[in-house]
Amino acid sequence: KINVSATSNETYNFNAVTGAGGTAGVAGVVYTNLINNTVEAGANGTLTGKTNSVLNVKAKDEATYSHLVAGTIAGGVAGVGGTITTNSITSTVLASTGGTVNVKDISVTAEGIQKFEDMYVVGLAGGGVGVSGSALAVISDATVKAYTADNSNLTVKNLILDAKNTTNISEVVGTVSGGGVAIGASVGVNKITNTVEAYTGKNSTIVADNNIKINAISTNNLGDKNKNIWVVAGSGGVAGVAGAVLVNYIEDNVNAFVGMANNIRNAKDLSISATANSNIYETVGGAAVGGLL
Repeated sequence: KINVSATSNETYNFNAVTGAGGTAGVAGVVYTNLINNTVEAGANGTLTGKTNSVLNVKAKDEATYSHLVAGTIAGGVAGVGGTITTNSITSTVLASTGGTVNVKDISVTAEGIQKFEDMYVVGLAGGGVGVSGSALAVISDATVKAYTADNSNLTVKNLILDAKNTTNISEVVGTVSGGGVAIGASVGVNKITNTVEAYTGKNSTIVADNNIKINAISTNNLGDKNKNIWVVAGSGGVAGVAGAVLVNYIEDNVNAFVGMANNIRNAKDLSISATANSNIYETVGGAAVGGLL
């Protein structure tokens, strides 16, 4: 076997809590976290293997935000608390082969995984006037490609090009306000943009005695069957106002194809598949209790 691989695995976690009290208590937390990774594996040039030789090219990037807690507590005659957190992952994963390659099998795999796990953003405020707010923004941008280079000459029994990306998000955004006048608001924004591609380069000749499989798949999981995404707000007092907003934006560009002007010979089976899946489990709610409002 000839193995060419590049791998990145990064995990980030933090806890941040602030508090304030007195005649006027004001507290706030603002956090911006960024992960930007590029992972590339390639086997290009002239390669002739033995009869049973196998070329494996694999690139993988796994980036995780795990157990993130950000909170604010404020109290006093007037209590104001706010928490704003932004978590971003940008991932580029490229796996390729090309040139003149003569081996038994070629497998090219590119995989991206973005995890936003168990994120809690909470704002608490109380006093004669209690105002609190919580906001969480999750941004995931992935480019994942498994491909053969342009102008390649490949002689194999089996050729597999596999590009896949998975994004998982688990979050709770909550706000509680209490006082004579109580106002609470929670906002959650999840933005996912993926480009996932598996393909053969243009102007190539591929002689494959058995199978050619070209697969691209993108899967987005916002919450799961056992744990919803929660965005909730609550307030209580003489006048209570509460609101909760959740925005989910998903853009998947998933492509699997044979490049222009390809000459494919002898293949018994040519399989091309592109799939995009998104699963969303969410709970959004606001509750206000007031003596007058």
